[in-house]
Amino acid sequence: MSTISNTVFSQNTCFTYPLSHKRLNRILKSDSLKEAQFMGLIDRLFDRFFRNGQKRETIIKLYEQIACPANEEKTFEEMPYFNMALRFDKLRQLANEEYQQDFKILINDNDSSSYSFSFVICDDVIFESDWLSREKNANCFQGICTLQVTHQFEDDLYQYPQYLDTDKLIKLRIQTMSDEPEVQRMLEDNLKNPAFSGLNLIEIKDLPSEEGRGNNCFVAEFNDGKLKLSNRRATVGEFRAEPLKQALLKRDFDNLEQLCSLGLGLMTKENPFLSPIIAFSEMNLKQRLNIEISKSLDHHHNLDFLKTLLSVRPIGKTNTTLCKFFGLEMNTKI
Repeated sequence: MSTISNTVFSQNTCFTYPLSHKRLNRILKSDSLKEAQFMGLIDRLFDRFFRNGQKRETIIKLYEQIACPANEEKTFEEMPYFNMALRFDKLRQLANEEYQQDFKILINDNDSSSYSFSFVICDDVIFESDWLSREKNANCFQGICTLQVTHQFEDDLYQYPQYLDTDKLIKLRIQTMSDEPEVQRMLEDNLKNPAFSGLNLIEIKDLPSEEGRGNNCFVAEFNDGKLKLSNRRATVGEFRAEPLKQALLKRDFDNLEQLCSLGLGLMTKENPFLSPIIAFSEMNLKQRLNIEISKSLDHHHNLDFLKTLLSVRPIGKTNTTLCKFFGLEMNTKI
């Protein structure tokens, strides 16, 4: 991993794709070597990460404020490190979604009393801080840790987009509602059929166990039809057996599509597919901040700044925040 020094004009050699003739001509006509190097770096960043219509001036300004804070009107000492982290976070959000995972915040906190951090694009370190006191910079440390965990959470969600797509989630749930392909097809064909509504549900009953096998199926009987569904023990995220029975017995669905959908719960802990990702992110944040895993972030003292940041930073293209995913109640602004 290479480190770009505290001037954005440093030559960056980690990007291997070639310069275009247009960019090459611009660089050859530049007034100075520094200008040429800076232009080449920004162009390559643009070509690789920012093809979604973002304004070039915005990208350049953000990059300069991160990689070369001494060029700011304020002195370096007067500009909080966390402001730099917020700018790096903004730069990441402006990048094409498929490349956002290349923008990372790395934290070195082997010493419990101090820490340092760096901003990385691919393998290039564009900024590396000095060692800072965790006690004197508590809010800064909380904020940087929160942004790092937020980025990792977004990266995980990007790997599993089906967990945030209602149609795909319904298909995944249907696959676990029955082990029989013909039943799965029947469920898909009747998703909007009002005959299979909660009001039309008569009863649920287990089928007798087959010889040498456990009770693997149950029947949901409706006024105008029956559904033979899986009674095998459900693992995390599976919609079968008890989780499916409980959903049926609530009788609050107008059709199978609503039964299989999570509605407003899609972007919360109620989404069983997200539960492992949410739990891992929460555990990671607690470990960073030396909080016992069993304790709730919501009732922990001195975390107002962290919870405020969690409440205003949207996850990816959604309107949901980690505050909602973690079940925290915060509505204030930074």
